[in-house]
Amino acid sequence: MAEAELRHRVAEEAYVPPRSAGCECRACPPRPDAIGWCDERRNYLGIEAFRTEIASGMPAGPAVKLLGEAALLVPGGEQRSFQYRLPRHVDPDRARVYRFDRQRIERG
Repeated sequence: MAEAELRHRVAEEAYVPPRSAGCECRACPPRPDAIGWCDERRNYLGIEAFRTEIASGMPAGPAVKLLGEAALLVPGGEQRSFQYRLPRHVDPDRARVYRFDRQRIERG
């Protein structure tokens, strides 16, 4: 699967504003089929949703590598990892997610 196909999948998937109160994101109206969250700058996608919805048909590792090399994934803040831990005010369990740069995705 090529980078263009992964980029298309990331751009086309359903995202909703984060669960935290006060989100002003108007770009992503609530959707019952949502697989992730968004804010003004990024889309957030859980690990399992990434595996099934984005990397579908290929191992997650190569998909992460392709999206990282294309600068669509935002590094997670841990050494050599694109996974990001959500803040407690968003998720008390601090689940790990992948973050996508919305501007880079929209530029195509």
